[in-house]
Amino acid sequence: MPKVFVSYSYDSPEHKDRVLKLSNRLRAEGVECHIDQYEQSPMIGWPLWCERQVEDADFVLVASTVSYLRRYRREDTAGVGRGASWEGHIITQELYQSQGGNAKFIPIIFTDDDVSFIPTPLKGSARYKLFEEYDQLYRRLTNQPSIVAPPIGSVRPMPSRQLPADRTLLETRKEVVVVDPPIQNPVPSPAPIPTVAKQDDPRSSQSSLRVLCALADPLDKARFSTDSIWDALQQAKDLARGQVTSEKLAIPSEAALQERLASVAWDMFYFVGHAECRAAVKYSSIFLQNSSGHSRSLDADYFAGILAACPTLRTVVLQACDKTSFCFDFIAGELLKRGMQTVVMLPPLSSAAAGCVMAKLYASILTKQSPKLLELVLRVCHPEAEMLTVANRS
Repeated sequence: MPKVFVSYSYDSPEHKDRVLKLSNRLRAEGVECHIDQYEQSPMIGWPLWCERQVEDADFVLVASTVSYLRRYRREDTAGVGRGASWEGHIITQELYQSQGGNAKFIPIIFTDDDVSFIPTPLKGSARYKLFEEYDQLYRRLTNQPSIVAPPIGSVRPMPSRQLPADRTLLETRKEVVVVDPPIQNPVPSPAPIPTVAKQDDPRSSQSSLRVLCALADPLDKARFSTDSIWDALQQAKDLARGQVTSEKLAIPSEAALQERLASVAWDMFYFVGHAECRAAVKYSSIFLQNSSGHSRSLDADYFAGILAACPTLRTVVLQACDKTSFCFDFIAGELLKRGMQTVVMLPPLSSAAAGCVMAKLYASILTKQSPKLLELVLRVCHPEAEMLTVANRS
């Protein structure tokens, strides 16, 4: 049974009731949760009681609000909020002694505005909005991950070969495709994709490629035009002459993505939006949206696990919406670890360029005799050159 302590400040009677509701629910569902509201006056005194609660807990939930942050930093009026100030001092000391390593202290918020009041040492930790994300928090506290990694199989021997010149190709069977940023010149329109009915493919009588699209444009991030990108994707789909079907998530949220991935046998996932990368700590995350339209950060490992849970998915396209978001390397690595066949990483592109790239990608996949033979490199060339697709291997 996990032992949990909630560190919070007395902001208002309503805030105290929310914390009490959380603690009562956790206790009802098998978690030994402690808050000061269960105590009248501990025999050892409040300072030592707080210290022992923090030290003995397996997890400490830090209810972040503007008042809590002021008291955590000891910026509030002297004598006000001494409990939160004392607990903040103990939490800071434990983090200092662990040299910043943290699996114990979990920031929680009750409103989107509270994100900015998470104490600095905890900003890099996964946060949970209550009670919207209660189930995710409960999974973490009780060690019940939504996705369990399968056993690692045997290494498959591979023939050696030399990489093609001037092409970014990271593996023979599993490859990451990086498209260099385009220059500001018109992009040539792609030719229609030839229809290929594969006799050994049971789906050759229907649409051969099913594409799920997530165009994530959170309110609190740099905005971009999702409509123009979607229009360009529809034009690329039309060139496939009925061999491609595509669907756009109405709200590109974590819950919507998981629901749609579980409902349809998708072949490709296309994402346009924001990502961030901290190379020093080998951490990367991608941003979807929550129900209020604000950003929801998913780390690379968790996001890759969501996509890998769709057994038919074999191609993932990740397109940055601005230069600061072109940092998909760690996400691509996690996807390849989980058996994804192809990952294409695109820099910021105009809608026309994105449509042209996707049309070329559709053509490369649809004209292959077997997906296992696919080697794909895309790059945007000089004005006089076309986009180059290399997709043949005997």
